[in-house]
Amino acid sequence: MPKNLSLSILIFTLVIIACERIDLGEAFTAKVGDKFRVNSRLSFSIDSLDDYRCPLLIECLTSGDVKMFCTFYKPSNRIDTAIYLVNTRNSITISGYTFKLLSVNPQSQTGEVIPQNDYRVDLIVQKD
Repeated sequence: MPKNLSLSILIFTLVIIACERIDLGEAFTAKVGDKFRVNSRLSFSIDSLDDYRCPLLIECLTSGDVKMFCTFYKPSNRIDTAIYLVNTRNSITISGYTFKLLSVNPQSQTGEVIPQNDYRVDLIVQKD
């Protein structure tokens, strides 16, 4: 077995072991840094969030969006991507599963910076 493939399989196995199992079709709440297992061959982590929404107590010309960066792990590779809250790309399909970002909290009141660890996201994963 090639060295790179062996290393990829080892990393994938370690990631899978450290992940929390999710229930398909049921919304769940997560935070930055959480790792989840979809099945024995697919897991993902929430890496960071960029929040461009208008603060609640400020008037803005546009409402903005939230961009959630995540990494998907498969036995032979990993996929780094983003899922948006309101953009037309607010869901992504990987290996026959659709991942959708439902909500992001809290929302800034007056423009203060919210620490990454304070965000909570609601997600749903469905089998296609």
